[in-house]
Amino acid sequence: MLQAAGLDWHAVIPDESPIDATPLKSESQADLDRLDQLLASPKVSDVLKLQLGDMRSALLRGRLSDADRRMLRLIHRKAVLDGTIVEL
Repeated sequence: MLQAAGLDWHAVIPDESPIDATPLKSESQADLDRLDQLLASPKVSDVLKLQLGDMRSALLRGRLSDADRRMLRLIHRKAVLDGTIVEL
């Protein structure tokens, strides 16, 4: 549906950057990169992308829990192993 409308996930799930725009720690930047890779993949389901978008917003606000970080890393690793995304 997004492709048909000429949109991507960043258009549907707006970037909610922190107000102070402080740079992310390297660990958080790596997690943001993982989220962006997953969100950009056409092979990731729309339902999962909704949850990943929420995780991305929480990360940018500095409120992503350790449990969500672990889950993100597991999802990303599985996507790499399955060939859903290519690890950069």
